[in-house]
This record gives sequence, structure tokens and C-alpha cells, in this order.
Amino acid sequence: MFRIVSWVLGCTALLWAAPAGAQTLYYTGYQTAPLSEQAVLCSSSAEAPSRALSAAAIGVAGQTDSASPARRISRRKAIGASLLLPGWGQWLTGNRGRAKAFFVTELGIAATYAFFGVQGKVRKNRYIDYAEQFAGIEDAGGKEDTYYRNLGVYSDSEEYVEFVQSTARALYGDDLDKRDAYVARYAPTAADSWEWVSDGHRLDYREQRKDSRNSYRRASHMLGIALLNRVLSAIDAAFAAGSPSPRQNVYVETAEDGTNYVGLRLKLD
Repeated sequence: MFRIVSWVLGCTALLWAAPAGAQTLYYTGYQTAPLSEQAVLCSSSAEAPSRALSAAAIGVAGQTDSASPARRISRRKAIGASLLLPGWGQWLTGNRGRAKAFFVTELGIAATYAFFGVQGKVRKNRYIDYAEQFAGIEDAGGKEDTYYRNLGVYSDSEEYVEFVQSTARALYGDDLDKRDAYVARYAPTAADSWEWVSDGHRLDYREQRKDSRNSYRRASHMLGIALLNRVLSAIDAAFAAGSPSPRQNVYVETAEDGTNYVGLRLKLD
């Protein structure tokens, strides 16, 4: 009984969707497809409805791509999945090709981010070792970024202390206590003092530090690109979730004898 109702509804829908001047559609049979799906086939031939489709036509009309099953999910779910992992929303809607494209893009972004992060770390360790070797620092690791910046600006720590003292005088004038406190706060300790072998070594250090910072900057850019990839995936998944499912569409197949058959794919579960 349910199959008969499905056939009636299917052919009624095809009659409404048929272009003007089209021949009357006749029922030619049905075939049970996977996942409780049933294809209703109608013929544009005026002959008896016992004519059957060729095996190839029935196979196309009655089945969907099992490797890429289309599913109807809410747009909210598709968008949320794509924001968590680009391509997931496309995968849930059955658009496996586009899902794989977003997956590969996300993998490439993650690999690039990791590459630049490691490169920045390696370059940082290199300029720290370089400072220890040519600036006379016992242990230059684990310092604040301002310390590494000052290493590239001043030839030695005494020159930097003079700058700190002049800044203290400009800020606090004749208040010696505040000036001394300011100098004590920002002047390097004896263990952190430095003196470059030559100005050329200092400039080489600056270039090495610049290369490291550029690597970290490129890694941060990858985070922005990853966010953009999620937004694009979410938008694409939203459209995919709102589009008609391939399991519920109307299509035309041509049999070997030239007869045109119109099919309506219905999901019965």
C-alpha cells in the first residue's frame, strides 16, 4: 500500500513539473534501492506501461553513488561542523569531493603553520647562541623579547645603561630616588651584560633575529588563513545543506530503444 501511495505521489509531482506540451507520463515499475530508497519511474512513451528500462538505465535511476551519499542535515549543523573542521559540513551533506578539498587545504595550512613555527624556534636558538658567542653573554636563553631587541640596538650594556639613565632624568628630574629605582628596574644585571666583538657581529645578530621574527609572523598569518578557510567552508556547507538532496530529485533517462523515462527518486525512510 505504501509503495502504491509513493508511486501516485511521485508521478503526480512529475506531471506538475513536466514542461508544457510533454506527453502523458505512465508508470513503468519500481526498483528498491539501497537505504530503503525507492525509485519511481515514469515513461513518456504512449505504449503500454509494461516496457522496461534497460539494465543500465535502471541502475542509474534506482541507485545513488554509494561513495558519496547525499544527506539532508540542518544548516546550523553543517555550519557548526565546518567551523570546527573545514570540510566536515560538506562531508555530512554528501559532497565528498568538496569535503576532501577543504580537508587537504586545512592539512596544508596546519603543516605550513607547524613549519614556520619550528623554523622560527630554530632561528631564535641560533641567534641566542650567536649572542652568547660574540657578545660575551654567559646564558642568553629565556630572556624577555625587549632584552633581545636591546642586544641588537646597543653595542654594549653600558651604552644601554646610559640610555636608561637619561630616560630616568627626563621622567623624574631631580627626584633621585625615583631615578635610581627606574635604573635598577631596567638596567641589566652583571650576568646579562654584553659587549659585541664588533659592530658587524651586532648587525649579523639583528638579521638573524629578524629572520626568526619573520618566521613567527608567517606562522601567525596561517592562523588567519585557517580562520578564512573555516568561514568559506561554513558558507559552502550552508548552501549545500539548503540545496535539494540528490535522493529527492527529478531526472531523465533514455532507454536503448530511444524512449525517454522521467524518474523521481524518493527517500522512504
